Amino acid sequence: MILDNLKNRNAEDLVTINNIPVSSVIYYKYLGIIIQDNLKWNLHVEAQVKKANRRVSHVRCLKKTQIDYKLLCLFSNSVISSVLTYGIPSWFARCDKKLNQ
Repeated sequence: MILDNLKNRNAEDLVTINNIPVSSVIYYKYLGIIIQDNLKWNLHVEAQVKKANRRVSHVRCLKKTQIDYKLLCLFSNSVISSVLTYGIPSWFARCDKKLNQ
């Protein structure tokens, strides 16, 4: 992934490694963190929220079984919070109240 501010990139400016041109991508997933070419974090945050929402259903099922409240909190903190906070040092500084489209 090439990060630059050039609006018009020439074909001559392509990066090559061992005489093989490197393809251009819109986003790249590295160690579970989605990096977009425009350095916005919309795709990463949406993916993490989707993962967390799937795990909330497990917490709801446990709540229906009337499990102890402390165990329920421990489970939800370990399963949901870990998803939402993974990689937070890399993307949190660029986050605002509402993600820009």
